[in-house]
Amino acid sequence: MDCCRDCFVDRWLREFIQRKSVRTGECARCRNEAPLIGTDELSPYFEPLIDSYVVRPDGQPLAVALQKDWRIFSPGIDGAALVREILGVGEEVLFCARPSSGGISLDAWGELKEELVKRNRYFPDSAISLPVMEELVAPQLEKVLAGDAYYRARIQPRDETFTAAKMGAPPAGKATGGRANPIGIPYLYLASDEQTAISEVKPQKGAVIAIARLVAAGDQALRVIDLVSPRDSITPFLQPSKVLSLRATVPFIEALDAELSTPVQSVDATLDYLASQYICEMFKKVGYHGVRYRSSVGGGVNFAFFDPQLFRIEGELRFVQVTSIAIAADDYPPA
Repeated sequence: MDCCRDCFVDRWLREFIQRKSVRTGECARCRNEAPLIGTDELSPYFEPLIDSYVVRPDGQPLAVALQKDWRIFSPGIDGAALVREILGVGEEVLFCARPSSGGISLDAWGELKEELVKRNRYFPDSAISLPVMEELVAPQLEKVLAGDAYYRARIQPRDETFTAAKMGAPPAGKATGGRANPIGIPYLYLASDEQTAISEVKPQKGAVIAIARLVAAGDQALRVIDLVSPRDSITPFLQPSKVLSLRATVPFIEALDAELSTPVQSVDATLDYLASQYICEMFKKVGYHGVRYRSSVGGGVNFAFFDPQLFRIEGELRFVQVTSIAIAADDYPPA
Protein backbone atom coordinates (compact mmCIF):
# COMPACT_ATOMS: atom_id res chain seq x y z
CA MET A 1 0.00 0.00 0.00
CA ASP A 2 1.12 3.56 -0.62
CA CYS A 3 1.93 6.30 1.83
CA CYS A 4 3.02 9.88 1.17
CA ARG A 5 5.43 12.54 2.33
CA ASP A 6 2.77 14.13 4.52
CA CYS A 7 2.29 10.92 6.52
CA PHE A 8 5.58 11.75 8.25
CA VAL A 9 7.10 14.69 10.06
CA ASP A 10 10.59 13.20 9.99
CA ARG A 11 12.56 15.48 7.68
CA TRP A 12 14.71 12.72 6.17
CA LEU A 13 11.69 10.60 5.25
CA ARG A 14 9.86 13.58 3.77
CA GLU A 15 12.86 14.52 1.63
CA PHE A 16 13.44 10.89 0.61
CA ILE A 17 9.82 10.40 -0.51
CA GLN A 18 9.85 13.72 -2.36
CA ARG A 19 13.03 12.66 -4.17
CA LYS A 20 12.15 9.03 -4.91
CA SER A 21 8.45 9.28 -5.69
CA VAL A 22 7.47 8.80 -9.34
CA ARG A 23 3.78 9.59 -8.90
CA THR A 24 1.54 12.07 -7.15
CA GLY A 25 -2.01 11.48 -6.01
CA GLU A 26 -4.40 11.49 -3.09
CA CYS A 27 -2.95 9.56 -0.16
CA ALA A 28 -5.46 7.07 1.23
CA ARG A 29 -4.07 7.65 4.74
CA CYS A 30 -4.01 11.43 5.13
CA ARG A 31 -6.14 12.44 2.09
CA ASN A 32 -3.53 14.94 0.96
CA GLU A 33 -2.48 15.37 -2.66
CA ALA A 34 1.21 14.57 -2.37
CA PRO A 35 4.10 12.48 -3.76
CA LEU A 36 3.37 8.79 -3.10
CA ILE A 37 5.62 5.83 -2.40
CA GLY A 38 5.05 2.16 -1.60
CA THR A 39 5.56 1.24 2.05
CA ASP A 40 7.80 -1.64 0.93
CA GLU A 41 10.28 0.93 -0.42
CA LEU A 42 10.75 2.28 3.10
CA SER A 43 11.48 -1.09 4.73
CA PRO A 44 15.29 -1.04 4.22
CA TYR A 45 15.49 2.28 6.07
CA PHE A 46 13.34 1.24 9.04
CA GLU A 47 15.09 -2.09 9.59
CA PRO A 48 18.31 -0.63 11.13
CA LEU A 49 16.12 1.44 13.43
CA ILE A 50 14.24 -1.57 14.81
CA ASP A 51 17.58 -3.07 15.84
CA SER A 52 17.79 -0.40 18.54
CA TYR A 53 14.81 -1.98 20.31
CA VAL A 54 14.34 -5.33 21.99
CA VAL A 55 11.16 -7.41 22.42
CA ARG A 56 9.98 -7.38 26.05
CA PRO A 57 6.63 -8.19 27.65
CA ASP A 58 6.71 -4.95 29.66
CA GLY A 59 7.32 -2.84 26.56
CA GLN A 60 5.05 -0.95 24.19
CA PRO A 61 4.01 -1.31 20.55
CA LEU A 62 6.82 -0.41 18.18
CA ALA A 63 4.92 2.47 16.59
CA VAL A 64 4.42 4.03 20.03
CA ALA A 65 8.11 3.62 20.88
CA LEU A 66 9.22 5.11 17.57
CA GLN A 67 6.90 8.09 17.94
CA LYS A 68 7.99 8.72 21.52
CA ASP A 69 11.69 8.60 20.68
CA TRP A 70 11.79 10.17 17.21
CA ARG A 71 8.45 11.86 16.31
CA ILE A 72 8.32 10.09 12.96
CA PHE A 73 4.61 10.08 12.10
CA SER A 74 2.36 13.06 11.43
CA PRO A 75 -0.47 13.78 13.90
CA GLY A 76 -3.59 11.77 13.07
CA ILE A 77 -1.72 9.11 11.09
CA ASP A 78 -2.15 5.47 12.13
CA GLY A 79 1.50 4.77 12.92
CA ALA A 80 0.71 1.17 13.95
CA ALA A 81 -0.69 0.42 10.49
CA LEU A 82 2.36 1.94 8.81
CA VAL A 83 4.77 -0.03 10.99
CA ARG A 84 2.87 -3.23 10.28
CA GLU A 85 3.12 -2.68 6.53
CA ILE A 86 6.72 -1.43 6.53
CA LEU A 87 8.20 -3.94 8.99
CA GLY A 88 5.54 -6.62 9.41
CA VAL A 89 5.37 -5.96 13.16
CA GLY A 90 1.92 -5.79 14.75
CA GLU A 91 0.81 -4.16 17.97
CA GLU A 92 0.79 -7.47 19.81
CA VAL A 93 4.61 -7.47 19.90
CA LEU A 94 5.98 -5.13 22.58
CA PHE A 95 9.37 -3.41 22.51
CA CYS A 96 11.71 -1.52 24.81
CA ALA A 97 14.58 0.68 23.68
CA ARG A 98 18.02 -0.82 24.06
CA PRO A 99 20.23 1.13 26.48
CA SER A 100 21.59 4.23 24.80
CA SER A 101 25.33 4.58 24.68
CA GLY A 102 27.97 6.98 23.42
CA GLY A 103 27.14 10.47 22.28
CA ILE A 104 26.73 13.29 24.79
CA SER A 105 24.44 12.55 27.70
CA LEU A 106 22.53 15.11 29.72
CA ASP A 107 24.58 14.09 32.76
CA ALA A 108 27.81 14.79 30.87
CA TRP A 109 26.48 18.22 29.91
CA GLY A 110 25.63 18.97 33.55
CA GLU A 111 29.08 17.87 34.69
CA LEU A 112 30.77 20.08 32.10
CA LYS A 113 28.73 23.13 33.10
CA GLU A 114 29.61 22.69 36.76
CA GLU A 115 33.27 22.08 36.08
CA LEU A 116 33.66 25.12 33.82
CA VAL A 117 32.16 27.36 36.49
CA LYS A 118 33.72 25.89 39.63
CA ARG A 119 36.87 23.90 38.87
CA ASN A 120 38.52 23.89 35.44
CA ARG A 121 38.00 26.63 32.89
CA TYR A 122 40.21 25.70 29.93
CA PHE A 123 41.09 22.00 30.30
CA PRO A 124 38.00 20.38 31.84
CA ASP A 125 38.15 16.71 32.67
CA SER A 126 34.56 16.36 31.45
CA ALA A 127 35.35 17.90 28.04
CA ILE A 128 32.98 16.98 25.23
CA SER A 129 34.47 15.04 22.33
CA LEU A 130 35.10 17.22 19.29
CA PRO A 131 34.62 14.28 16.87
CA VAL A 132 31.27 13.47 18.47
CA MET A 133 30.21 17.08 18.06
CA GLU A 134 31.36 17.14 14.45
CA GLU A 135 30.16 13.70 13.33
CA LEU A 136 26.98 13.17 15.36
CA VAL A 137 25.48 16.47 16.54
CA ALA A 138 26.39 18.89 13.75
CA PRO A 139 25.03 16.85 10.79
CA GLN A 140 21.67 16.56 12.53
CA LEU A 141 21.34 20.31 13.08
CA GLU A 142 23.00 21.80 10.01
CA LYS A 143 21.05 24.45 8.14
CA VAL A 144 22.28 26.26 5.03
CA LEU A 145 21.33 29.92 4.63
CA ALA A 146 21.51 31.82 1.37
CA GLY A 147 20.10 35.19 0.32
CA ASP A 148 18.49 36.04 3.66
CA ALA A 149 18.42 39.45 5.33
CA TYR A 150 19.02 39.94 9.05
CA TYR A 151 18.51 42.79 11.49
CA ARG A 152 20.54 44.36 14.25
CA ALA A 153 19.22 46.91 16.73
CA ARG A 154 21.01 49.19 19.18
CA ILE A 155 19.69 51.73 21.68
CA GLN A 156 20.90 55.13 20.54
CA PRO A 157 22.42 57.42 23.20
CA ARG A 158 20.67 60.76 23.65
CA ASP A 159 23.72 62.75 22.61
CA GLU A 160 24.69 60.71 19.52
CA THR A 161 23.22 59.70 16.18
CA PHE A 162 24.43 56.27 15.15
CA THR A 163 26.03 55.67 11.78
CA ALA A 164 26.52 52.34 10.02
CA ALA A 165 29.98 52.09 11.59
CA LYS A 166 28.36 51.84 15.03
CA MET A 167 26.08 48.93 14.09
CA GLY A 168 28.60 46.14 13.73
CA ALA A 169 30.08 43.83 16.32
CA PRO A 170 32.39 45.30 19.00
CA PRO A 171 36.12 45.37 18.21
CA ALA A 172 38.18 42.32 19.13
CA GLY A 173 39.29 42.57 22.73
CA LYS A 174 36.38 44.87 23.62
CA ALA A 175 33.47 42.43 23.39
CA THR A 176 31.74 41.45 26.61
CA GLY A 177 30.89 37.78 27.06
CA GLY A 178 27.52 36.80 25.58
CA ARG A 179 25.32 33.76 25.15
CA ALA A 180 27.60 32.46 22.41
CA ASN A 181 30.83 34.49 22.41
CA PRO A 182 33.62 34.36 24.99
CA ILE A 183 34.73 37.67 26.48
CA GLY A 184 36.94 39.62 24.08
CA ILE A 185 35.94 37.60 20.99
CA PRO A 186 33.29 39.44 18.96
CA TYR A 187 30.41 37.55 17.38
CA LEU A 188 27.69 39.27 15.38
CA TYR A 189 24.25 38.85 16.96
CA LEU A 190 21.42 39.29 14.48
CA ALA A 191 17.68 38.66 14.39
CA SER A 192 15.34 37.39 11.71
CA ASP A 193 13.14 40.52 11.79
CA GLU A 194 13.07 44.08 13.10
CA GLN A 195 10.65 43.47 15.98
CA THR A 196 12.75 40.63 17.38
CA ALA A 197 15.92 42.71 17.04
CA ILE A 198 14.26 45.57 18.98
CA SER A 199 12.93 43.22 21.66
CA GLU A 200 16.37 41.69 22.19
CA VAL A 201 17.92 45.03 23.28
CA LYS A 202 15.20 45.34 26.00
CA PRO A 203 14.54 49.07 25.50
CA GLN A 204 12.69 51.34 27.88
CA LYS A 205 9.71 53.41 26.80
CA GLY A 206 10.87 56.49 24.91
CA ALA A 207 14.16 54.96 23.79
CA VAL A 208 15.31 55.61 20.23
CA ILE A 209 16.44 52.45 18.45
CA ALA A 210 18.75 52.31 15.45
CA ILE A 211 18.06 49.34 13.17
CA ALA A 212 20.37 48.02 10.47
CA ARG A 213 19.51 45.52 7.77
CA LEU A 214 22.41 43.18 7.02
CA VAL A 215 23.08 40.71 4.23
CA ALA A 216 25.93 38.35 3.47
CA ALA A 217 28.97 40.20 2.14
CA GLY A 218 29.73 37.53 -0.48
CA ASP A 219 28.12 34.70 -2.39
CA GLN A 220 29.12 32.06 0.15
CA ALA A 221 26.26 30.03 1.62
CA LEU A 222 26.32 30.13 5.39
CA ARG A 223 26.26 26.88 7.36
CA VAL A 224 24.74 27.26 10.81
CA ILE A 225 23.75 24.97 13.64
CA ASP A 226 19.98 25.26 14.00
CA LEU A 227 18.86 24.95 17.62
CA VAL A 228 15.30 26.11 16.99
CA SER A 229 13.02 23.15 17.77
CA PRO A 230 15.83 20.57 17.58
CA ARG A 231 13.39 17.65 17.80
CA ASP A 232 12.06 18.70 14.39
CA SER A 233 15.56 18.42 12.89
CA ILE A 234 16.81 15.25 14.53
CA THR A 235 16.20 12.10 12.48
CA PRO A 236 17.44 8.55 13.10
CA PHE A 237 17.47 7.83 9.36
CA LEU A 238 20.36 10.19 8.60
CA GLN A 239 22.85 8.18 10.70
CA PRO A 240 21.35 4.69 11.16
CA SER A 241 24.55 3.22 12.58
CA LYS A 242 24.60 5.84 15.36
CA VAL A 243 21.01 5.56 16.58
CA LEU A 244 21.94 4.55 20.15
CA SER A 245 24.43 7.41 20.47
CA LEU A 246 21.97 9.85 18.95
CA ARG A 247 19.19 8.82 21.31
CA ALA A 248 21.53 9.44 24.26
CA THR A 249 22.41 12.87 22.84
CA VAL A 250 18.92 14.27 22.14
CA PRO A 251 18.33 15.57 25.71
CA PHE A 252 21.67 17.40 25.58
CA ILE A 253 20.70 19.11 22.31
CA GLU A 254 17.37 20.20 23.79
CA ALA A 255 19.18 21.55 26.87
CA LEU A 256 21.60 23.49 24.68
CA ASP A 257 18.64 25.03 22.83
CA ALA A 258 17.21 26.19 26.15
CA GLU A 259 20.63 27.41 27.32
CA LEU A 260 21.05 29.78 24.38
CA SER A 261 17.44 30.93 24.30
CA THR A 262 16.95 31.72 27.98
CA PRO A 263 18.33 35.06 29.18
CA VAL A 264 20.08 35.29 32.52
CA GLN A 265 20.53 38.24 34.83
CA SER A 266 23.53 40.31 33.75
CA VAL A 267 25.22 39.79 37.10
CA ASP A 268 25.26 36.02 36.46
CA ALA A 269 26.01 36.05 32.72
CA THR A 270 29.79 35.80 33.00
CA LEU A 271 29.54 32.35 34.57
CA ASP A 272 26.20 31.09 33.31
CA TYR A 273 27.17 31.50 29.66
CA LEU A 274 30.48 29.63 29.95
CA ALA A 275 29.07 26.29 28.82
CA SER A 276 27.14 27.65 25.83
CA GLN A 277 30.24 29.65 24.81
CA TYR A 278 32.30 26.47 25.02
CA ILE A 279 29.90 24.59 22.73
CA CYS A 280 29.66 27.46 20.23
CA GLU A 281 33.44 27.57 20.00
CA MET A 282 33.33 23.86 19.16
CA PHE A 283 30.86 24.50 16.34
CA LYS A 284 33.17 27.23 15.06
CA LYS A 285 36.15 24.88 15.27
CA VAL A 286 34.47 22.28 13.04
CA GLY A 287 33.68 24.81 10.32
CA TYR A 288 30.25 26.31 10.96
CA HIS A 289 29.50 30.00 10.54
CA GLY A 290 27.13 30.44 13.46
CA VAL A 291 24.17 29.20 15.46
CA ARG A 292 20.44 29.84 15.08
CA TYR A 293 18.34 29.86 18.25
CA ARG A 294 14.96 30.89 19.62
CA SER A 295 14.27 34.37 20.92
CA SER A 296 12.75 34.43 24.39
CA VAL A 297 11.45 38.00 23.96
CA GLY A 298 10.50 38.30 20.29
CA GLY A 299 8.46 36.36 17.81
CA GLY A 300 11.36 35.55 15.47
CA VAL A 301 14.69 33.81 15.84
CA ASN A 302 18.21 34.94 16.65
CA PHE A 303 21.60 34.23 15.11
CA ALA A 304 25.10 34.42 16.51
CA PHE A 305 27.61 34.52 13.64
CA PHE A 306 31.21 33.76 14.48
CA ASP A 307 32.81 36.09 11.91
CA PRO A 308 31.33 39.62 11.74
CA GLN A 309 33.14 40.23 8.45
CA LEU A 310 30.74 37.87 6.69
CA PHE A 311 28.10 40.63 6.61
CA ARG A 312 27.54 44.13 5.31
CA ILE A 313 24.87 46.69 6.04
CA GLU A 314 22.40 47.15 3.20
CA GLY A 315 20.71 50.53 2.75
CA GLU A 316 20.24 53.28 5.31
CA LEU A 317 19.76 52.82 9.03
CA ARG A 318 16.20 53.07 10.31
CA PHE A 319 15.36 54.87 13.55
CA VAL A 320 12.29 54.13 15.68
CA GLN A 321 11.09 55.28 19.08
CA VAL A 322 9.62 52.86 21.59
CA THR A 323 6.14 54.07 22.55
CA SER A 324 4.93 51.16 24.67
CA ILE A 325 6.22 48.03 26.39
CA ALA A 326 4.08 44.97 27.07
CA ILE A 327 4.82 42.96 30.20
CA ALA A 328 3.58 39.46 30.98
CA ALA A 329 4.11 37.95 34.42
CA ASP A 330 3.69 34.40 35.68
CA ASP A 331 3.59 33.23 39.28
CA TYR A 332 7.06 32.53 40.61
CA PRO A 333 7.23 29.46 42.82
CA PRO A 334 8.80 30.12 46.22
CA ALA A 335 12.04 28.36 47.02
